[in-house]
Amino acid sequence: QGSANSITQDEQGFIWISTQGGLHRYDGQEFKIYASTPFDTTSLSDSWVWTVSEAKNGDLWVATEGGGLNRMDRATEKFTHYRNDPEDSLSITSDRVYTAMEATNGDLWVATLGDGVDRMKAGEDGVFRHYKHVHEDSSTISSSFTTWLNEDAAGMIWVGTGSGISRINPETDIITRFLFDSL
Repeated sequence: QGSANSITQDEQGFIWISTQGGLHRYDGQEFKIYASTPFDTTSLSDSWVWTVSEAKNGDLWVATEGGGLNRMDRATEKFTHYRNDPEDSLSITSDRVYTAMEATNGDLWVATLGDGVDRMKAGEDGVFRHYKHVHEDSSTISSSFTTWLNEDAAGMIWVGTGSGISRINPETDIITRFLFDSL
């Protein structure tokens, strides 16, 4: 695959390359490719992978362009899919996931390409709280087009968006916007 969207190294030393043709693992000698296999519900849900991040337990969070979020169980190499279900308000908001980040407290934060940020609290597998942009409401995130997440030393969640940066206090859900000012 000629496109590399992101590269990361896990705690075991493996290099993971996210591509438009699947998730590639390099062990220093050989590549192993994980891709979507039709009718296999335990394979990667979509072969277009944006990013991968490692959970504290060693599992991998895999963000895909159209297949939602995937969790790879490293012991079995099987994938669990987190997909948008329009009939379920607690499902992930979009199948276009750009990145996922596990916070220090175990909560999972998910950036989507157009539908804001989702949070899955530790111990609440598959239940997502949504943070979206509302133009008239300055207490919402800067934009629903979100591209990056980070946690600072104080436990605040920082969200990179298409219209600036937002900071979410996970204890209070208070959001602060930091917008570009051209003056």
